Amino acid sequence: MANDTSKFGFKPWKPQGGCIGRTNEYTLATAYGTAIFQGDLVTMLADGSIGVAAEGGEFCGVFAGVRWIGTDGSVNYSNNWVASTAEQSGTEIVALVYDDPHQLFLVRATATISEADKGQLAD
Repeated sequence: MANDTSKFGFKPWKPQGGCIGRTNEYTLATAYGTAIFQGDLVTMLADGSIGVAAEGGEFCGVFAGVRWIGTDGSVNYSNNWVASTAEQSGTEIVALVYDDPHQLFLVRATATISEADKGQLAD
């Protein structure tokens, strides 16, 4: 069987001494204008909400999904955020983020890595 080389971002693998999949809730700015996909790195923004982390920039965790109340009052859950989605006035958009510093992730490299690179940490 050939290796799967499709892109998937950071995928939770196994924790060091905990349970896999622990997330915490963060706020996403009203109608946040950038798409976020499961596995994307996110960062804390100046207003206290989260957003997509810049390449090579600091990050606070890995995006797992989002929930919000639509303008029609429906409760929505998704593993990605569609840019500029509107939510019901007076409600918050809740982003679920893997932020446990002991969580291990699988990630696909875009360049050749050496044996010494395996298991390295990200800050």
